[in-house]
Amino acid sequence: MNFNADGQAQITLGYVPANATYVSINKFDTDVGSKSVTYSDKTSTWVGTLSGNDESKEDDYTLPSGYPGGIWTATYTAGLGDTSVWDMSSSGASLSQGYVYLVH
Repeated sequence: MNFNADGQAQITLGYVPANATYVSINKFDTDVGSKSVTYSDKTSTWVGTLSGNDESKEDDYTLPSGYPGGIWTATYTAGLGDTSVWDMSSSGASLSQGYVYLVH
């Protein structure tokens, strides 16, 4: 992702299946003018952390038992010239691990 101006973007990260127990979101290089990142599946919201210059930062969340599944989004506020890379994975007792990679 590349910001051509200061602003906020809502990024669709992907679907986390029902009964998933764990979600991990990794961000690389979210530093130029970055202010915040939050995640939502339309029923819950989680606060994320930003990574530094040329660094990765992972946000890991344990999901409640009986998680119903949902499409996860990130709301990311950053500055002009910020370029970053994101990926998300989920897992659970009866799920094989799945990945979504966002490349721009």
